[in-house]
Amino acid sequence: MARMNRAAVAAAVAIPALSAVASARAGDPLADQLQVQTGGSVTVHLRDPLAEPGGSMWTADQIEWLFIRGDGVQRNVPPAAFHQPDATSLSIRLKRPGVTMIGVDRRPQVRQWPARRVREALAGLVDEAALPAADAAPQRVRLVESSKIIVTVAGESPRPGEQSAVAQSKSGQRVEIRLLADPARTPVGSDLPVRVYVDGAKRSGASVVAEHVASGATSAAFTTRDGFANFTMTERGRWRITALAADVSRFDDVDWVVFAAQIEFEVDAAEAGP
Repeated sequence: MARMNRAAVAAAVAIPALSAVASARAGDPLADQLQVQTGGSVTVHLRDPLAEPGGSMWTADQIEWLFIRGDGVQRNVPPAAFHQPDATSLSIRLKRPGVTMIGVDRRPQVRQWPARRVREALAGLVDEAALPAADAAPQRVRLVESSKIIVTVAGESPRPGEQSAVAQSKSGQRVEIRLLADPARTPVGSDLPVRVYVDGAKRSGASVVAEHVASGATSAAFTTRDGFANFTMTERGRWRITALAADVSRFDDVDWVVFAAQIEFEVDAAEAGP
């Protein structure tokens, strides 16, 4: 069944799946801080973008890929480096000044969801006719999830107006929200465009929610044919963007494949002038 193609829509449009996720997780950070001194550490919290009931955290032994990218260098961290398999947070020391991207892919997980949850979570993402009846048998769902943060490491001051290439770079994760502007150089009141990818391909019809973490204010959109969505950065501080997409499974072992991604960053620039 082909997925629905939609143009980006205004924030007033309700997206039940991600609106619920955002409100339930308001204030739960993906990292303890997003601005550190050179040589300082960031604690990355392995929070589930879907916030599954009873399982809202990943564990280190579920990590498929973790990378640290900054200053022209990328370091891939092997799973053997995680000495506590059940850890739900990781401390990462950042030695290079500038902007650093930290990304995590979770190994795909298979879960059983009640049919009612499938209907609620995937409404608007797949054809209505493909969804199960609310009283149907539980559905087998393959979850493909990725997470990343953008951290500013104090050091040399960038030139005025200089945009970070790292902040805008494509990570290559299974599911990705790519920033198309440097949030640290995006003035309050300006738009921040993003693009959503699944397995490296631009994803149309994904639902995307931008949340200002401190206030809990959210806005939502569907991605365009080219995977774009656009959000106005209305306040300074930490923002989280979460994206969700889904396909009817082509395989017999599961009924659905659900793709979820999240990114956190800080908007620190003063309000744009007239």
